[in-house]
Amino acid sequence: MPGISSNGLTLEIEEYGNAGDPAILLIMGLAAQLTRWPRALVDSLVNARYRVIAFDNRDAGLSEKLDSRRASRPSLVALMNSVGLASLFAPYKLSDMAQDSIGVLDALAIKRAHVIGA
Repeated sequence: MPGISSNGLTLEIEEYGNAGDPAILLIMGLAAQLTRWPRALVDSLVNARYRVIAFDNRDAGLSEKLDSRRASRPSLVALMNSVGLASLFAPYKLSDMAQDSIGVLDALAIKRAHVIGA
């Protein structure tokens, strides 16, 4: 699916299932693409009558890259986070990424969703 506008960025999404079914938003973490979600998981959720939406986070996969504000290597961020210094290297906050998720749901006119993250 083409990217959608969310929180001022273009984010790549994939949708599965029927639009009228309850929604589940899959959020992949640590710079991984939406394609990392096991297809068997997605299929089982669709078979259980859920509308499944997965997306690439900012700076990941086919979503918009913030070249002027590139994130540090994920392993370095994880190390710095373990000692409380990750904010020195992160070009955006977790709250920005939460707003991206809300923007995905808003763009798809979804008012409520279950959230599964990795």
